[in-house]
Amino acid sequence: MRLITPSQIKEIDTYCNDKADISFDTLMERAGQVFFEEINKIFPDLAENSFLVLCGKGNNGGDGLVTARLLTEAGAKVDVVKIEKDFTGKMPDISRFNCVLDCIFGTGFKGELPAGISALIKKVNDEGKMIISADIPSGVNGLTGEADFNAIMADVTVAFCGAKPGHGIYPGRTNTGKLIVREIGISREIIDKFATPYSEYFIKDEKQKIEEYIFPEREKDTHKGSFGKVGIIAGCKGMCGAAALTAEAALRMGTGLVYSFVPDEILHTMELLLKENVKIPVKAFVPEKEVIDFIVEKVQDMDSLVIGPGIGQFDDTMQFVRDLLKALAIGYNGKVVLDADGLNAFLGKKDLLKEILATKDFGKRVIMTPHPAEFSRITGYSMGDIKFKRVMLATNVAEDFKCAVLLKGASTITASPDGEYTINGSGNPGMATAGSGDVLSGIIGALSVRMESYDAGRYGAFYHGHLGDNAAERKGEYGMIAGDMLK
Repeated sequence: MRLITPSQIKEIDTYCNDKADISFDTLMERAGQVFFEEINKIFPDLAENSFLVLCGKGNNGGDGLVTARLLTEAGAKVDVVKIEKDFTGKMPDISRFNCVLDCIFGTGFKGELPAGISALIKKVNDEGKMIISADIPSGVNGLTGEADFNAIMADVTVAFCGAKPGHGIYPGRTNTGKLIVREIGISREIIDKFATPYSEYFIKDEKQKIEEYIFPEREKDTHKGSFGKVGIIAGCKGMCGAAALTAEAALRMGTGLVYSFVPDEILHTMELLLKENVKIPVKAFVPEKEVIDFIVEKVQDMDSLVIGPGIGQFDDTMQFVRDLLKALAIGYNGKVVLDADGLNAFLGKKDLLKEILATKDFGKRVIMTPHPAEFSRITGYSMGDIKFKRVMLATNVAEDFKCAVLLKGASTITASPDGEYTINGSGNPGMATAGSGDVLSGIIGALSVRMESYDAGRYGAFYHGHLGDNAAERKGEYGMIAGDMLK
């Protein structure tokens, strides 16, 4: 679904009022109408139910007042509490109502809740009644997903015009509950004018549509060469599993041929771990011209490469990665997924990595897939900033390095060099397990055969999360391991 930031929504509303003959009052009337419609779906017998409507002083409160009027006209029992910023009023008896409608703050909320409102929301959350929020739960930052300790914990959130980044980024994603997005009569032309670059939030409900896109029906008259070739440079003694998981993931995504470049010393182990991939033995991952030239020659007809899972952080290996990437920038035309130790090779060498990616526009064919610690090592950003500024930092780094960036975590952000980004809404905490990232690298490597790097990353992240959700259903979040995602 389309993502629109709070500042973009403000621009859209102002443009509608000033230029498009859609007044602020009209927008509130429309928002209140669709909010009412969604409430009515949850409570079909409105006359048998009672609602407490909490209305702030801004547009979000205006939406709530429209909704309260419509509910009253439909026969529902409705009480409205108007809430000023310095609210110190009498606490309502929430036990009398079937549902609380949260219309206190909109998407522009930042910082901490005022003390009186914080106490009121805590009482609402603690009461255990159904809570439905208009646009975004009060107390959640619509841009970053940061949430006050006592922010509304909604069961359902009805967002207007588009999803907001704060709906998809934790902890705001938890506060949002089930997300429903409704249009309010603003044309696509107006939205496209202000909500740029085009960005999205992939949610679980879109699974069928996304699967149909990434797995198109195959032609009958085909052969294995029709479905691409992926090369994987991965593994070292003690880390063969990373190489095997990456290769199996690429195969199970439908790649016709997968080639695993592995050091001689682990060749036998790789043969035992996975039968279906082609093994190409290399003396060792060392910075020798003979080794680099051999790999560059072998990958010429491969559509994509995955570099890094489990190759180790030995000095020679790190120099090998740097030398290999330089050679590929000049002598290889396919896509590259740079992951794990492939990224660690550039610790303290940010400028070198940027220089390599700038060579012959190599970055346009590269996606980096760091977890937060790797992202921090390469960029210098603090872990705290990475946690709460995920979208901004991922997009900044993608633009700066001129390549796609997939910042792993909850929620994973994929960003393009053009400023686009996608928040991933699939997956679960059980995926925080060894080898999970190797599976993702193989998935992205396979999708890179038939997609641009940004698309391969964002669709790969979603499908990876879907596989993780399936594994959690079978094994539980505590019991699942990375290999379960491939079964």
